[in-house]
Amino acid sequence: MGIKKFRDTFEYHTVLNEDDFKGQTIAIDVSYEIHRAIKSTLKLTTMTDKDGNPTNYIKIILGVIRMFYLAGANQIWVFDNPKGNPFKLANDQRRAQRDAVVQKIEELKTKMTPLQYEDDQIFNKYKDDPMFAVPENSSHEISKLEKQTFRITQLIIDRIKKILDAFEIPYVEAPYGFEAEGLCAHLTRIGVADAVFTNDADALMFGAKKLIMRDSKNKGSYLQYNLSLLLDEYDWELIDFIHVGIMMGCDFYNDTAGRFKGLGPKKKIRLVKTFQEEGRFKEPDIALAIEQFTKPMEKYTIINEASLKNEKGSRPFRKCKKINELIHWLVVDLSFDAEKLVPLFQKTYKLKALHGPKLKDGKDKNINGGPRT
Repeated sequence: MGIKKFRDTFEYHTVLNEDDFKGQTIAIDVSYEIHRAIKSTLKLTTMTDKDGNPTNYIKIILGVIRMFYLAGANQIWVFDNPKGNPFKLANDQRRAQRDAVVQKIEELKTKMTPLQYEDDQIFNKYKDDPMFAVPENSSHEISKLEKQTFRITQLIIDRIKKILDAFEIPYVEAPYGFEAEGLCAHLTRIGVADAVFTNDADALMFGAKKLIMRDSKNKGSYLQYNLSLLLDEYDWELIDFIHVGIMMGCDFYNDTAGRFKGLGPKKKIRLVKTFQEEGRFKEPDIALAIEQFTKPMEKYTIINEASLKNEKGSRPFRKCKKINELIHWLVVDLSFDAEKLVPLFQKTYKLKALHGPKLKDGKDKNINGGPRT
């Protein structure tokens, strides 16, 4: 979720394009990229593996890897802890919302006729026509609801790690009780990463030196926030910004008690010092939320900096074996198109001898005609 109305309240400091990433080390929030992939697809089942598991997110992951590789940036991918974060309010909220959506889906399915299960083609044809009304109980409505029930499974995590291993890209996992954004921020504080790549502004509350967000209005542009400049602008310490983030609403605090009710973001900024003097941030639930942003990461995790060095930039890989194995897995197990995948990988990663999976006669489907490596 991040800080509510963050981008409407705080000005970014720099507009970047992909060339500006050259030479930088970027800590990437994996969970955000997965959820972005799910939101961008029409249906969860647009792409699936042979067992029917969604694979839409893999295209997005491959795209992000490719983008940073071509830009000459070094990548560190950061995963949430598989056990989750027991302190995160969103866990209970999302569980309740998911249960309600599942019930709604079942209700819609009982009302649908066989014809309505097949209305996607009609919807795609007329979706931009203002005269075309999509019925509430259409399969499109169910597809939208099904995306809300999506959850990141261990299978998804394992598959992304397999892709990263093939490209020899380092990754780390947040310790129990911490967020991936928190570990990303920690990597910038200890000098392992230059910036955090996510649209979750909580990373700044965790102390990320720089935050890079996608510019939703301009494809290929990115908005960079510099924490030190933001704090200087308001004459704040980090704790002041955390307090403002708490008031605005974040992953660890939702103002159900109405302590800051009726105040807009700008007024909350003006009153933060007054509220500090009044002791409003000492309430137990607020203090617990603040603790999630301020507890020392270094006490709970040891970062092996040498293992996170990834200085390939856009230099070509010397061996094709891992990439060939990756292509075989993507095509055979996950139903990707070898005719498209192999040329793209060859062009992007400057690999001269890539091949697709073996054919039924046991021969390699070597699209490029080069020898097997």
